[in-house]
Amino acid sequence: MKDLKISFTGDIMFERQYVKACLTAGKSFDAMFEHVKKLIGESDYVVGNLETVCAGKEQKYSHEIYSFNSPDSVIDALKQSGISMVTTANNHCLDRGVPGLLRTLEELDKRGLDHTGTFNRNNEKEKFLIRDFFGFKIAFVSYTYGTNYVENRIELKDSETGCINLLKPQKSGKITAEEEKANQLRKTLVKISQSLFSSDIRMKIKKILRLRLNVPVTDKISDGYSDKTYLAEFASQIQKAKQVSDFVFLCVHTGGQFNDKPGEFSEFIMNYSVRNGVDAIIGHHPHVVQKFNQINSVPVFYSLGNFSFSPGSLYVLHDLLPEYSVMPHFYFSKAEGKYQLKKITYSILKTIEDNKNMVQVVPVTDLLKKTKEGLEKQKLISDANFIAERLCPVVKQLDFSVSEIELYCK
Repeated sequence: MKDLKISFTGDIMFERQYVKACLTAGKSFDAMFEHVKKLIGESDYVVGNLETVCAGKEQKYSHEIYSFNSPDSVIDALKQSGISMVTTANNHCLDRGVPGLLRTLEELDKRGLDHTGTFNRNNEKEKFLIRDFFGFKIAFVSYTYGTNYVENRIELKDSETGCINLLKPQKSGKITAEEEKANQLRKTLVKISQSLFSSDIRMKIKKILRLRLNVPVTDKISDGYSDKTYLAEFASQIQKAKQVSDFVFLCVHTGGQFNDKPGEFSEFIMNYSVRNGVDAIIGHHPHVVQKFNQINSVPVFYSLGNFSFSPGSLYVLHDLLPEYSVMPHFYFSKAEGKYQLKKITYSILKTIEDNKNMVQVVPVTDLLKKTKEGLEKQKLISDANFIAERLCPVVKQLDFSVSEIELYCK
């Protein structure tokens, strides 16, 4: 019996400059994944985190830096690339309101692309996805910390709250760690500017004034809440998934953006998830690669980074190389009549943006083969080592000429 290989990508983003470039040039979105298609095709099942809605052209395609809406053809590109499933519980799932959320699910269904995390019915009892591989059942559970309420002010009605797997109420939390430390006058000024200007305009004003455009954000326990019903429902879904499957993957959207290390709330959620029975955790949202760890022998990826995005976006902080991501591969082998996790490897990928705002995702292995000896190649190797060290302290020289690096073995 063949081994089973399940892989995961980081955040899949179709940002405004890339969408505009494709539409203006009349090009499909397939080219974004052209160079990673072979790697994807080597897995039995590939899961990505879709950080956009497909709410239709009439809802305006992405025209702000923190609010996304993409053409339906991006789903075709994902399907064509070989991606099997997308998680949809993230802070952008309400960028065009509940109608946009529901339409996205409809378009995913039309194209036969699996999904979980958001739902078209409020009363679904099982809010996870199960797939059967040769009799081995794997459950995929997807949850998010929030829905960008601070930016979009879209609050779910009581009849809609079950459409999104939420870790806490929409209104909980702070905008940034920096604002927590600000005095009352500054907080007032921030609120006034938010009411007068969009995020995009505020960012451009900062650029003109030569102010720092963004800061790393840490998610703190103080960003949490007193209403524990969300945590109770979260635990309940994990336990239900555990009862009807052989292995449970949690895909969780939480953490501070561009942050060097996971924050307190992220650490709490990872530990809470393990206590309630998940078998592996895949983290998204920080937009940079964060550490791999084991909690009571459960493998945990805190953040895979950006699988696809536009490195030239105004909000991006480049200190931690957000143009790189890792793609973990979970290998299951059959022993004593049952599949068991035997090995985890990972690939390092890079998002490249040209001067026309076109974007492609390329394995570092392929880039090294095409790059001549010299400073450019040395920089590429240095960057790859930096990402590997962020994921897990490296004890030996890594060979980046191979497509997968071993990380964990039972």
